[in-house]
This record gives sequence, C-alpha cells and structure tokens, in this order.
Amino acid sequence: MTLASSLRTYRLTNARVVALLEDGGGAVVETRDVDYMEGRSLSISGRDGDIIHLAPIWSFSVADSKVPDMVEMSRAQIVIEGDCDGQRVELRGAGSFGYTDLGTFEGEFHAAPTFLLEEEPDEPPSDELRKSDLTPEEWVEHMRTIEVDAPEQFRRAQYGVGLSDRDTDEHDD
Repeated sequence: MTLASSLRTYRLTNARVVALLEDGGGAVVETRDVDYMEGRSLSISGRDGDIIHLAPIWSFSVADSKVPDMVEMSRAQIVIEGDCDGQRVELRGAGSFGYTDLGTFEGEFHAAPTFLLEEEPDEPPSDELRKSDLTPEEWVEHMRTIEVDAPEQFRRAQYGVGLSDRDTDEHDD
C-alpha cells in the first residue's frame, strides 16, 4: 500500500442514513446506497499551503455521486444501516451531515464510528484475531494471568514517581 492509496471504501446497499442534527435540530432520514470511506486522505494546510499531511477521515456520500463544489453541513449524531459483504451492518457516531450543490447528501464522522456486525465474517482478516478457541469467560481468566513487563522509566512517567524531596525543594526557590 502506498501513502496515496490509504483509503478503503465500503459500499452499503439498501442503506438508511439517520442524522439527528444538534442544537435543537430535527432528524433527517435518507434511504440510498452509500459509499463509506475510511483511512487517510491527502490534505494541504498552513498559511501558504505549505503543510502537506495525511489526515484521518471517516466519510460517507451517496454511492457513485460526483464530487461537489460546495456542501453545507451541520453537526449531528449519525446512524447508517445497510447491507455490506453479505450482512446487515450499522455505523454510529458523532459527526457532520449535510447536502451538496448537486442535491446529494454527504457527511463525516469526527472519530472512527462504531461498526456493528450481525455476525463474525467467514474469514477473519488475520490469524492474529483468532489466537485460540477459548470461551469469553476462559479468555477473561487467561487475561488475568498476564503481566506487562514495562521498564521502570515507563512506570515513573506513568505514576509521576521518582522525584526525591530534594529535587522538588531545589525548584521552590
């Protein structure tokens, strides 16, 4: 994967988008096929457009819609439900929702949305996700037996310990 191709698109068919607009606003409900994209997208910022970075995005729009010139958005709580990869899925989160100059809707989540699945996919993306056939109870019990071997430097930073009284007294002058 290259830096320029770090976006992943999921097509949600038979999708229902519900956006509850903030600040006393009402609800907007749309039923369309939706393209949901997540990953990192090239962004240019800075006073002179001199800062180039890859910004995280979690956005959605009407499937196969053209790129608009303008969009008007409002902050909202968003739920998108649709069919993807053979099952019904649901995305939930806070973000922005609005309409474009082309008359289509689009939006973005401000952080990675919760992605609910009806069932576990047939093929997990990696063997790391399925380390054993333990039951949830057995897994919790197993996790209680594991200890992290962190260096002392981390423990001092984590708990703010390690300063002697002499070190703090010298800086009080």
